[in-house]
Amino acid sequence: NRRHWANADNFGPKSALDPEARRLMRSRSRLEYENSPYYCGILRTLANDTIGTGPALQCLSGNSDEDRIVASLFWEWMVATRLSHKLWTMRLAKARDGETFGILFTNERLPSPVKLDISPIEADMVADHWLGVTSTPSDGIEFDDFGNPISYNVLDDHPGEQRVLSAGGARTIPARWMIHLFTCERPGQVRGVPELAATTQVFGKIRDFSASTMAAADTAARWAGVLHSQSSPGDPAEV
Repeated sequence: NRRHWANADNFGPKSALDPEARRLMRSRSRLEYENSPYYCGILRTLANDTIGTGPALQCLSGNSDEDRIVASLFWEWMVATRLSHKLWTMRLAKARDGETFGILFTNERLPSPVKLDISPIEADMVADHWLGVTSTPSDGIEFDDFGNPISYNVLDDHPGEQRVLSAGGARTIPARWMIHLFTCERPGQVRGVPELAATTQVFGKIRDFSASTMAAADTAARWAGVLHSQSSPGDPAEV
């Protein structure tokens, strides 16, 4: 019984989900996503069912002609920004990594009268420092006295990129230009964890079981032989 409850603690929501704990859960979740067809299939199905072909605008102004024009313009803007694909990626990242971020910005190169665009970024890039070491409980997010986010510290380079030889800089994104999606399960929680974090070890065992079963079947299929006997059929010695 003591061994079963050995890992129970009384950490607060920020201490329990410190940068190192979240980094470890993200890396394990990504490993299972890349190697387990069950884990990958569940997360992709979730993203497919949630996003589908993307949002559809329904206008009910009372003027059907104007409603069709507005809906058509919205669809053209959504295609120009590749919004459906970005939302699909963000929904998948929320499930796999625990949270997802999207920066709203003005994209002058959009072939649309509306220049609003969104740039998804991974959770690793929102941190206090380039190496992911934090000195404040906010971990890359600044809050006011009432718990409202004020700004986000976004690294210029992803900490996991091998091509980055030196620590890069960071930029501050006001909260009104940032989308942060995660599931808050504890009061005071400010960062998210993978939605299937509790099952990653189980999926690892499923991979091991599947590999062992296939290896056993392969070994059994390789053994074959023919037995010859000089005895006649029905000989008691053969029974």
